[in-house]
Amino acid sequence: MTARWATTGVFVVNGAAIGTWIAQIPWIQERFDLSKSAMGLVLVGMALAVILAFPVAGRAIVRHGSERIVWVGGTACALAVNVPVLAPHPVLVALGLAVLGISSATQDVAMNSHGVKVEKDLRRPIMSSLHAGWAFGGMIGAGFAAACAALGLDPRITVAVSSVLLVCLLVACARRIGRGSAAEGEGAPGFTLPSRGIVLLATLGLLVMVTEGAMADWGGLYLRQDLGTGAAIAALAYTFFTAGMTVGRLAGDRVNRRIGAVALLRGGALLTGIPLAAMLLIGQPAAALVGLFVVGLGVSNGVPLMFSAAGRQPDTPPGPGIASVSSMGSLGFLAGPPLIGFAADAISLPWALAMLILGAAVVFALARRATARTEPEPESPPRPELSARAA
Repeated sequence: MTARWATTGVFVVNGAAIGTWIAQIPWIQERFDLSKSAMGLVLVGMALAVILAFPVAGRAIVRHGSERIVWVGGTACALAVNVPVLAPHPVLVALGLAVLGISSATQDVAMNSHGVKVEKDLRRPIMSSLHAGWAFGGMIGAGFAAACAALGLDPRITVAVSSVLLVCLLVACARRIGRGSAAEGEGAPGFTLPSRGIVLLATLGLLVMVTEGAMADWGGLYLRQDLGTGAAIAALAYTFFTAGMTVGRLAGDRVNRRIGAVALLRGGALLTGIPLAAMLLIGQPAAALVGLFVVGLGVSNGVPLMFSAAGRQPDTPPGPGIASVSSMGSLGFLAGPPLIGFAADAISLPWALAMLILGAAVVFALARRATARTEPEPESPPRPELSARAA
């Protein structure tokens, strides 16, 4: 197994852990009889943990290198997914999500930093395909949970089995990811403020990830409560959404080479806003599942494009730039769902989800400006078949 595919496997582990948890959100809400706003408050635990964890994780990577932190964060994430589903009280669920959030954020920063190093060593773009691994993992994690729910298996047993499998996959992959970013020890530089270009990229990354997080956390609840589907169908919401993300990211590198980053980002914004509006207007389970798949296509390449642009800013080193975009993006992924929950109690869940269309419009409008101040992309290697394979 090469370092590229081993790193992809680490992305799969993180995605599967998140997918495993997300598939249990309807069960958690029904188990404790929580309102939408109360469920939103529970989810805040994970968002707050990520806000605190990202700067610490970034500093740890600079000091100890990405390879070691991949091990630490990945192991903790695979095990921590058990904590919120075992909690006997909603407050403890929130605390369990904080543990999961810290673990996932640590792994997230480490694996993206490591992926940038692998991409640089290969001298060809692979970021979209790495994130395809994450989406594939989310699809597998949620799909496994949906299958177990259909068989009537207790969700706590489902998560425990998933956790064991994730640890095994992590051990198999992390041993082969190769050397990552160099460890600078105690002499590593401190934090610096991001440039204006990085701030813009981070803002767009946040908008993309707000949509991704909202559709992930509330898609199943929309099917279950607003459209009246069963638990097994509701659990398929995240599977359909991540299936769209997986397809989009598998093709992302190739499409980027053909039409360019600006057109790809704008096309993604259109594929986010228009299908989302259509599925909310139609209000049928089949249309919702199709809509979730297409919205997944729309948001699939937003974050990889932001990472790529952040790594080519003329006035910011790649590491800090990518860390800033990753931090804001993950903050949006985790803070967006609680905000949607509060809005849903005030104006209904469909109208709350409709607000995400405005974010897609902003991404469409600012796509060119976000990529205007980047250095030229590195030339593709002389063998085109290798470039095609990387997509």
